[in-house]
Amino acid sequence: MSPGGAKTYSRREPHLLSDKDLKDKRSLRSLPARFSAPELRSASTSDQSTGVYQDHFIFEYTGRDDKLRYWLRINLPVANILAGFRGDADLIVINGDSPNPSKVVQEVLDELDLKGRLTIGIAGTVIIQMTGGPHSIVTALGEEVRDAALNDLVHRSNEETQLEREDIKGCIATTGDKDTQLSANVDQVVKVVHRNFAYKVPPKLAGKLRGKTEGFIKSPDFSFSPLHRRFWAKLKKHKLVSSAFGEVSSSDSTGKGVFDALLFVGGTKLKADLSVNADLKIGKFKGQRCLKSLKVTFFDITAGRLLDLSRSGDIDDEDRPVLRSAAKLKVREELESLNLLKGLINLSQITLMDIEQIRSEVFEDSGSQSEIFNHKTIRLAKQCAEIYGKFPLTLERTIAHYNGIDRQVSDEECLGVDEMEDRIMSLVAAYPSDVMVSLKEDGNLQVDPAEGISFPILSFSGLLPHGGNASALSAKALSRVFDAASDEMDSYLHETVSFDQLESISDIQDDSLDACANAMFPNEAGALSQLVSSFHDLKRKKSPPQVELQYLTRNALIRIGEKHYKIPSDVSESLALAFAVQSVWDDRKPEEEETEGGYPPDPELSADHTGRKRRRLSPGSKEQRSLESLPSNSGTQGAEHVDEDLAAGGSGGTASNAERLASEPQIPSSVSDRLQKVPRVKRERITELLLQGALQSCMHSVAQDQVALDGLELLFKDHIKVITAIFSMPEIVHQYLRGKGQAKNIN
Repeated sequence: MSPGGAKTYSRREPHLLSDKDLKDKRSLRSLPARFSAPELRSASTSDQSTGVYQDHFIFEYTGRDDKLRYWLRINLPVANILAGFRGDADLIVINGDSPNPSKVVQEVLDELDLKGRLTIGIAGTVIIQMTGGPHSIVTALGEEVRDAALNDLVHRSNEETQLEREDIKGCIATTGDKDTQLSANVDQVVKVVHRNFAYKVPPKLAGKLRGKTEGFIKSPDFSFSPLHRRFWAKLKKHKLVSSAFGEVSSSDSTGKGVFDALLFVGGTKLKADLSVNADLKIGKFKGQRCLKSLKVTFFDITAGRLLDLSRSGDIDDEDRPVLRSAAKLKVREELESLNLLKGLINLSQITLMDIEQIRSEVFEDSGSQSEIFNHKTIRLAKQCAEIYGKFPLTLERTIAHYNGIDRQVSDEECLGVDEMEDRIMSLVAAYPSDVMVSLKEDGNLQVDPAEGISFPILSFSGLLPHGGNASALSAKALSRVFDAASDEMDSYLHETVSFDQLESISDIQDDSLDACANAMFPNEAGALSQLVSSFHDLKRKKSPPQVELQYLTRNALIRIGEKHYKIPSDVSESLALAFAVQSVWDDRKPEEEETEGGYPPDPELSADHTGRKRRRLSPGSKEQRSLESLPSNSGTQGAEHVDEDLAAGGSGGTASNAERLASEPQIPSSVSDRLQKVPRVKRERITELLLQGALQSCMHSVAQDQVALDGLELLFKDHIKVITAIFSMPEIVHQYLRGKGQAKNIN
């Protein structure tokens, strides 16, 4: 998402070690501060007062690819964890809009087997957005809005022939998360969002924002456009710009996601009609982290809305002609597209010659045919004619609607796009509509306003049904999206640490004590009293019980994370949790898989350490190891690394790599295929269970039984605690899975 907020996450210069240090591996392991994560620096007091976006990651690129690679290797995994339970996390590379940094970013993402969405060019930055389960589920909000628009079009068109949804659904084209070329005054967007939503950009970026930013690339979470606009854009030889854009965000302030939504309002030359932001808030319910609210904000920039806004008593007189002029500009393009469509559906047959005829009638300057007339144009024309031919009355109603707006604004009032775009964005931002879904204390959902929220149907279908432009996203649909996102969070929040790592009972948050006690002593009366009274006994046990990190205080999380990372005392609780999870995973890695200190190679180390590729194993698993990639300088040093890896599994270093791999436990491919569908954090924990010796023979028999495999796929969807309980009894696993699979097949 967008840059902004109260704390900056900036580069820490690597410590240059002496030759003695490099030779002494034990010395390296005793110096974690030398291989720490980049330092989190506190921002100014004025930034902190906004209380927003406290945990983004910032790196200032100075031409050193190796330093950028080092920084990414440390921070991308932590950001990915943060996104896993919060929804998203951003890493911002300042001065990163040249080709080289973008290439390095993609290389490291591939190396770590992570996926990130890149926004390139805003204020000279590369913004890497890591997204987690809740975020991806909320993108389904776009489908809910589209379906509502399509249903209204079916039921309210008042055509002579009854319309069927299946016949017309193609009139709303899904453009998805396709990269969009934008041109926006980013500095103006920042000011507008700060004024209306208490958002402020971090100081490191403030000096980089300057006027119009031409040609930056951003992909939305979802987008749609009427099919006939695609036909119009093709014949006009224009690049298609979607009419409805959607952005999902997770933050402490709505302003963070609104920034992204308004980039599409102020950066599409007024071609967008609607921009949507869905903002997730993560909090606690009965001591456990969960999704607390979902706020959906609509920015309506249809021609009709701009004209209505120009008549509002709240608008300054100097802004009225700007709104009217923008409405007329949008109407002209709409009428051009609709008249082209009207001519198309009236054709008795569709040939290239016929298309050229209607094109020359509608467009003042029709230009050359050669670039646009081909078999794809014919197919698109026939598709439009087939779908929109079912809407003759609706098409005439839509044309009449736009003609009515056009007549109300004289040509003399019209301004140029560049003169209007910034001001229109500012005015639209000041008058959004929104709806909130929140979790109440009794566990039920509350939607405010109760009826949901209305939105312009023209933004999706391009057609105006009987009864007006308003369609509605219902409270039921909003609650459905909220519940799905809430369920998706669950698998990310149950990482544990041994009880003996706690200093005192006060390391557990007060509001989480009951939840923690009930998790450790399920179905036992007085669980909380038992936890408090036996705290020191629990710590001294030979195998201390595990406690979920989500229950711990921020200070305890920082202490756990500081085993491997340098973390400031004022870091946000969410980021402290992410660092603690990563630190626990680092502790579980087999010693031979670690680089010095458990961190990525320092760019200042000797050449044989530079650029070596790490592959993270599942925490604590015995998964087979692959050879690390050789260092960039081939030679004797590289050969020594290969020899170390080949010897790692054999007695005295004599066993071959093939023999070692053959002796290690394996997961059958049919089981592994189903495991790949599980979210990463949960998948790693299941993998750890499956690689236990007692389950090995069981999994091989399950792999030969299709019914049991069906049951296994269902079990993978259950809570990790259920999976752990079932796998703890290998003697019943196959029978249990067969029963689960049979029940699925009956249903």
